[in-house]
Amino acid sequence: MQDDNTAQDAIRSNIEASDLWSFFQAKTMREFMIERDSEMLKVERDGASPQKQAAIDDLLKSWAEKSAKYDSDPESGEGRKELLARAKAAEADRDEALAANNHFGYASPRPRSSSASLGLLTLRAGSALSQSSSLPWGFSLPPCCRFRIRSHIRL
Repeated sequence: MQDDNTAQDAIRSNIEASDLWSFFQAKTMREFMIERDSEMLKVERDGASPQKQAAIDDLLKSWAEKSAKYDSDPESGEGRKELLARAKAAEADRDEALAANNHFGYASPRPRSSSASLGLLTLRAGSALSQSSSLPWGFSLPPCCRFRIRSHIRL
């Protein structure tokens, strides 16, 4: 496994967790809307004719089943409870991949950044940098860096 693979795994798991949390939120909103509309129908039912009351009762029953299915649906795995578990698992996968990525970063040799290398070279080369743009080991600095290094060296 390489550093890039763990970073890609972390990104994939983060996207999956985000998608699952969005789906969870959508299910929550749908369930809330059904419950709110059910309460409004219960108020309407009180003053309605017996025929309309029977129709409202049937509608309330189907909405209660739908609301229960939004809360937990083990068959499809898309109820709020199942989505919550899947989203937390995706977040755990993401955190594990990020931790692995950090371990790879500590274990793998990486070149020093140019600013750190220039700082070390400035300390080692001393006044040689102030005289020319050529470094002692045969390297040369690009013109944009020459002025910055020279301006920070005290003779």
